[in-house]
Amino acid sequence: MSLAQVLECYWMSRLRKESVIDLIGAESDDISGSKLPTVRQLLCVLFHRLKVDHDLRMAARFAVSKVTSFWNRTKIPRIQDIRAIEKTEALYKEYRSLYKWNSETSKVSATLIAKKKCFEDKLDKLFDISKKSAEGELTKKMTEATSEAGKNAWKEELLFLVDQRGPRISTIAGVDAKMKSYDRWKLEAEERSRIRGANLGRRKLKEESSKNLGK
Repeated sequence: MSLAQVLECYWMSRLRKESVIDLIGAESDDISGSKLPTVRQLLCVLFHRLKVDHDLRMAARFAVSKVTSFWNRTKIPRIQDIRAIEKTEALYKEYRSLYKWNSETSKVSATLIAKKKCFEDKLDKLFDISKKSAEGELTKKMTEATSEAGKNAWKEELLFLVDQRGPRISTIAGVDAKMKSYDRWKLEAEERSRIRGANLGRRKLKEESSKNLGK
């Protein structure tokens, strides 16, 4: 067994003994709340799942599935699941590197303190899996919308993304309600258009029948 494998086994055995992860907090098997998940929420699930799966890729896939269940309630364009899984694995490796470095030195360096502070600062920020073009795509949808309901719905999605990246005041319920209202309006508009088309078709058939009878 290589040194890397020995260290990994030691790390996993340490994880199994701990239910509260340093810097991150208590592990969890799920994510609750009414906002898009944070980095901390993602990692709490990831570390819990590592004890079950003993495999980083499987644990990351499970954690990402919990995160995407929130994102899928919005219309915000997001990256593919595999990219989100890779992003999760990168966060885990970044966290591991802090403790690997710490175990190899007898004193805490200023650089390590700075790295830990940088990592800790992003824990309560959005685990952002939106596309780089998300804001542009949402703005395009908003400007192309033909109804006031559509413009308001897409604007709400855009403002919600900006909010979740910043103060995190808004909830999914608000943006969800606007989009559902828009979806209902679209269905009703499509049904009205279908009925108009059917009525027009019947009128044409009636007119043609009348013409044929008159010949």
